[in-house]
Amino acid sequence: MKLENLPTTADAYIWSEEFVKLIQSNPAIASDKEVMQSWFANAIMSGYDLARKEQIQQEVITQSVDKILKIEAKIEAILLGINIIRKYEIKASIEAEHEIIFVGNYEQTYSHMSEEERLAMNRWGWFEKYEAWAINV
Repeated sequence: MKLENLPTTADAYIWSEEFVKLIQSNPAIASDKEVMQSWFANAIMSGYDLARKEQIQQEVITQSVDKILKIEAKIEAILLGINIIRKYEIKASIEAEHEIIFVGNYEQTYSHMSEEERLAMNRWGWFEKYEAWAINV
């Protein structure tokens, strides 16, 4: 392995193998305290840096999965709401403005919904706006 690639591994065998090669090519540095200190500090920090990089990657993955799950839940809320609205207004219009989706006529459908359906619509984030059902996206 090339010396410049050493920081990409935390394998003690590779670090010690490269150290022996370095000493064999330049025996005088074996007694140089600063070289020894630098070598082992780099070996230790390499392991730390790799572990931190892995931790950051895992955090990014976790955050991405959380975002995907939130988006999936929002899509489900939208589709379930549209399904209930269209149960009572078959040709309910669907429009979007900025970050809000508008569906059907609120009064026409609300009065026909069961209490359970009304509670579900509320739980999913649906509300009345401009005489239509609305949900933020």
